[in-house]
Amino acid sequence: MRLIVLILAMGAIVAGGLVFRGMSKVSSSDISFFAMDTHMNVRITGKDAEETASLIQAEIERLNRLFDVNKESTVYKLNKEKTAVLDEDTLLLLNKSEKARVLTNGAFNIMIYPIVKEWGFSTGEYKVPSNDRLKELCELLDSSELTVDTVLKTASLSSGAMVDLGGIAKGYATEKCVEILKKHSVKTALLNLGGNIYAYGLKPDGSRYNIAIKHPTDEGSYLGTLLVTDLAVITSGGYERFFEEKGLVYHHIINPETGYPADNGTASVTIVSDDPTLADALSTALFVMGRDRAIRFWKEHSGQFDFIMFETNGNLMVSEGISKDFSSESEYEIIKK
Repeated sequence: MRLIVLILAMGAIVAGGLVFRGMSKVSSSDISFFAMDTHMNVRITGKDAEETASLIQAEIERLNRLFDVNKESTVYKLNKEKTAVLDEDTLLLLNKSEKARVLTNGAFNIMIYPIVKEWGFSTGEYKVPSNDRLKELCELLDSSELTVDTVLKTASLSSGAMVDLGGIAKGYATEKCVEILKKHSVKTALLNLGGNIYAYGLKPDGSRYNIAIKHPTDEGSYLGTLLVTDLAVITSGGYERFFEEKGLVYHHIINPETGYPADNGTASVTIVSDDPTLADALSTALFVMGRDRAIRFWKEHSGQFDFIMFETNGNLMVSEGISKDFSSESEYEIIKK
């Protein structure tokens, strides 16, 4: 879950790891609400703005009822009963999740839920599991533990296996919201679904949206700003959810290969893409990959996304596809193809 804090100050809105600057004072709909375990904000300018914003809120709340792992939902039923008849959205998102798993060679994996639960990140009852227990749970991460029948629209899980769509659900919700914006001929909108940002069109004054990426370790400062339009900007970081025990810090982004929090020198990863669902999955995957593997992956798939990565040693990297639109007061390395 990405936490979002709205603070009005000096003409900026701080949201999750991002801040929007220079918003023009144009008549628009601006609604905030709580869904998918986080605060959300939707700003729309143009004809039927209020109606469209209401439709977007309703759509997000509908999807939440399907995907919520802790409440009565399609996913909840699947995890509890190990079988479920799937609605269209859950079927589609399970398929998208499997494609993301294959694409990232397992760095993104929705089967991670039993391990996340064992660490206490889903309940708040934190603990460090034993090596043997994590090895046991890692055996449940294979895709064969989940069977999806796209014809009958059913899914089944093996004993002990569970899925969690939390690492991709907000990206999918963003995708569905953009469909609504297009259907209603909206010209400009800013979606902030718990730190998952989508800048739709240009600002009312005709300029691109300027989004700042929060510094993961220096509260109140930013890594830099990025000019975007019609793009998703999604950040994952170990600072989002963590606990400390015996002087060691454990965060919630789990490496599926080990069952432990990813420990490769990565502090935060921001993905920029016109595909919000993919961007959501990749923000986790590249964090798990770490610098070298992430760079190789980007070079192989640079047509699908760009990235900003900040490491715990203070190194800041930006892929060349967005380097001309990125600015920072800090030195940064441009990763080229």
